Amino acid sequence: QDLQEALDRAVLAIRAVATKQLHGNHPNVTALVRGPAVRNYTTATTFVNTWTRVPAWGVLDYMTNSRYGMGAYITNSDVALQTFVDFAPICNTLVPAGGTSAAEVQHTMDIVMDVRKPHWQWVLDMMANYRSAPIHSNGLYKIITDRADLPTRMHFHAGNMIAGRTQIKIGSDPLKPNHANVTYTNRALSYNRDVVYVQDSASVLGSNDPIKPFDMALVGVTRQSEAFRAGQWELERRRGVRREVTWATGLEAVPLEPGDMVRVGMPVTDWEMGWGGRVLEGHLGYAVLDREITVKSGYAYDLFLWHTDADTPESRTLATTVPAGVSSFTTAVVSPTAVFAYQAAPGDRWAVGINSEDVWRVRTKSVRRSDDGFHEITGEQFVSLSVATPTIASTGSQFD
Repeated sequence: QDLQEALDRAVLAIRAVATKQLHGNHPNVTALVRGPAVRNYTTATTFVNTWTRVPAWGVLDYMTNSRYGMGAYITNSDVALQTFVDFAPICNTLVPAGGTSAAEVQHTMDIVMDVRKPHWQWVLDMMANYRSAPIHSNGLYKIITDRADLPTRMHFHAGNMIAGRTQIKIGSDPLKPNHANVTYTNRALSYNRDVVYVQDSASVLGSNDPIKPFDMALVGVTRQSEAFRAGQWELERRRGVRREVTWATGLEAVPLEPGDMVRVGMPVTDWEMGWGGRVLEGHLGYAVLDREITVKSGYAYDLFLWHTDADTPESRTLATTVPAGVSSFTTAVVSPTAVFAYQAAPGDRWAVGINSEDVWRVRTKSVRRSDDGFHEITGEQFVSLSVATPTIASTGSQFD
């Protein structure tokens, strides 16, 4: 039985002549080990067992394998498999390879777990390489990823945000680093540890700023080009300005979970920058609102409409304009510049705000119920720094 269990793992046997070099010493032996075949899914129900370097399937196998992973606690039925199916195309997207005209897949994973760490820490460390993270939401483990093509799940505005409960924090790394020391295991050097240096040339060479470094270590990354991309992304993020917003709302927060993309109206002066509510009636080319709005000349307005029956949001530019000779116009009937894909119907949610002035695209970080019965949501203004963000294969099972 012990032999059978050993054969299920990597076993190395050595037969050598007892020379002086071996006498009384244990030799140092290096071996190149090819990992086991794991499930590679094409849909949430279709897969093949094969060897792969795609991180999505390596992480999924570790999370659900009962011998060397977390399978004693997590089974396939506990995982939102579609989120892994959606994550795999990001890994396989072709990107430039190290400044050459050649292309390579964006992410691969070669990893040896030779130190003792908690299971969940291994998963977090691996997913951090790919600007992704695991979450547990609505009873399932899911993968969320920094990607620009996520659909908008909800619109928050003056009609559904609690007045006086919005906070905006703007900050950045006070060090403003311009140099990253990226440690990784280099496949080209027989998988020995290596360091790649990434600099912000505009700061170091252009402005002659002193070197302000930081260190980062990558787990499972074995290509210099991928290590460079990871360092470049982290360096750009640390040098950038991050805007975090926290707001309170009612039942609109119920379908949200961390990683969801939303649009949030920023209060400018006394909540007069936008309006929101429910549609009374409408058609493909117009909507009758439950309150009047006032549009001013010289501004372009965004019109957001969430179709309740289709559970689908749409955004359009407001076609309703100010008549000649006046500076503003008040109305409860609005029209889009292009017709809606679905007919505006009673009960649909709507929002109107000044174009590009007061509406942020925000990636949800946390959702919690407050003591007063409302829901407090925290998110960060989304700025895509990813090298490539292919279209999601399917979001059917990604969101609940």
